[in-house]
Amino acid sequence: MDSFEPKALPLFAQGVTMYQLFLRQFTPEGTLQAAEKLLPHLADLGIRILYLCPFNEADDDENRDYWSPRQIASGMNNPKNPYRINDYFRIDSEYGTDEDFASFVRVAHQLGIKVMLDIVYLHCGPKATLLSMDSDMIQRDKEDKPILGTWHFPLLNYDSIKLREYMWGNMLYFVKKFDIDGYRCDVGDNVPLSFWEEGRRRIDAIKKDFIMLDEAPGIQVDEKSAFELVYGFRHGSLLKFFKNEISPSEFRKELDDYFADGRKNLRIMWYIDNHDIASDAYEERFEKTADVKQVGNALAFVFAMEGMPLLYNGQEIADSNRHSLWANHEYGHHLGINWATAMTPKGENRLAFVKELIKLRANNRVLTMGTRAWLDINHEDKVLGLVRTYEGNKVVCIFNAEKEMQRVSLPHIQAKKIVLNTGAEIQDISDGSVVELQRYSCVFFEIK
Repeated sequence: MDSFEPKALPLFAQGVTMYQLFLRQFTPEGTLQAAEKLLPHLADLGIRILYLCPFNEADDDENRDYWSPRQIASGMNNPKNPYRINDYFRIDSEYGTDEDFASFVRVAHQLGIKVMLDIVYLHCGPKATLLSMDSDMIQRDKEDKPILGTWHFPLLNYDSIKLREYMWGNMLYFVKKFDIDGYRCDVGDNVPLSFWEEGRRRIDAIKKDFIMLDEAPGIQVDEKSAFELVYGFRHGSLLKFFKNEISPSEFRKELDDYFADGRKNLRIMWYIDNHDIASDAYEERFEKTADVKQVGNALAFVFAMEGMPLLYNGQEIADSNRHSLWANHEYGHHLGINWATAMTPKGENRLAFVKELIKLRANNRVLTMGTRAWLDINHEDKVLGLVRTYEGNKVVCIFNAEKEMQRVSLPHIQAKKIVLNTGAEIQDISDGSVVELQRYSCVFFEIK
């Protein structure tokens, strides 16, 4: 594979780690006021961009014909799916008020944290307020019945200029009223790119330093200017590799194929957990079923890659509770972060490690801006290596996903300075470096 050279992110987003916050799971109260009290924790962690999952007024329709299969299977019996919107301009009373959100953003900004919202513009709830404005706001069949999408929600109709203007108005509303700093666009590739481009043009006219993240495979992001980051990559392969279910060469091929398919210069959001993954995993979350060193190894990989790393809420303390998109107090459930984990050795160690990763990313231009190429290691296909290069400086990152220690020789590579080490010894010799990696460990080092 040719070396990979990502496009530069905006200055305020370079070297930054993003944090995903789902209000229902983040605190026992599940409110904006409660979440605001933990913003100093995120600032101390080193977070500079916060991405909030949807808190718009959700549709409470009880007709399960309009519930997603995942929603029904969850067993929460909660009709209020955060991704099935009733009113795009209202904050759901479950989470708080306009004043609460204004205070949340103000405090975040005071702490140096940008605030990004998750917008859901592919579909709406069956009782959504916009339906009273014009029957053409959603897609309809020949019998005038709503056309439902994959998740059984009515699909919005982007052939309607009235619908487009309504949604552009919604994008501007949160920027103007609350001074937010970005949008994560749910299944963004299923909404016309022309819509996103015009929405972005209107935002750029009133606010600089805005960022947009597209949840999509991302072909169009490479060609157009609406988005800085893309959210869809081969996440399953990443976890399979770090669980030692596929070999380094198989993992490399998965990523090479992804980038070869028209995505060569995409800026990727890298992660090992998020709201969807945690919710669908039930009691089988990677954080819970894997060795703690395996999780740390995978996290280090996320921070070694180009683009931007994403932390899912609670990951910084090794929270392994079951999470659910549909769990809240109103329906008798709270499935969220167990903050007591932060006081355990496991939680304390993870917190220190995540802080180290965030600081490393913020202070190392090679990891932020550099090109990436795989490092060929002739070692029975058991060790993964990559090298990042920027302005003549190079950082080599080597990962051992095996249960046993691996000893590798790197001809013509001499270690100069170790910048991250989770269980490795490096010996400098005349023709290169010999690296001994303990089980589930990695090492990053600058080279001569």
